[in-house]
Amino acid sequence: KSVYFSHTLMASAYGITAVVGYYYKGNDVPAYLPSGLKDGPAKTVVNLLVAYHVLVAYIINNVPLAAMLKRRYMKGAQTSLTNHFALSFSMLVGAWMLTNLIPFFKDMVSIIGALCGSPIMIGLPPLFYYYALKERGRTMGSHDRNDD
Repeated sequence: KSVYFSHTLMASAYGITAVVGYYYKGNDVPAYLPSGLKDGPAKTVVNLLVAYHVLVAYIINNVPLAAMLKRRYMKGAQTSLTNHFALSFSMLVGAWMLTNLIPFFKDMVSIIGALCGSPIMIGLPPLFYYYALKERGRTMGSHDRNDD
């Protein structure tokens, strides 16, 4: 139920954004939508929210990755604050270099997103749920399956 709800909500939001954008700008809609806004407080707020979104997404992905790297290559929880900072900062610099040094990075991200986005968002969560149940020796309940 939550998957149906969330995907309906996301598709509606993206659809409304696309329709409104093309209604007002036609084919002149920029790839980065905030670039199409007039300079002023609204554009500043939108760009700050986008920056906040990118920061939160980076932190959500960076924390488990840094924890895994610390466990694998360092002493885990016994890692000094300096080493933790060096690891996190080097990951930040590496990500920045990757995005800015590869000339076709935008196109590469678009292709990867088109090929992997739907399977990751729609396919993997139920698959993980199925294997988690299987590992515990439980079967999937009838309310979880779509036998129609």
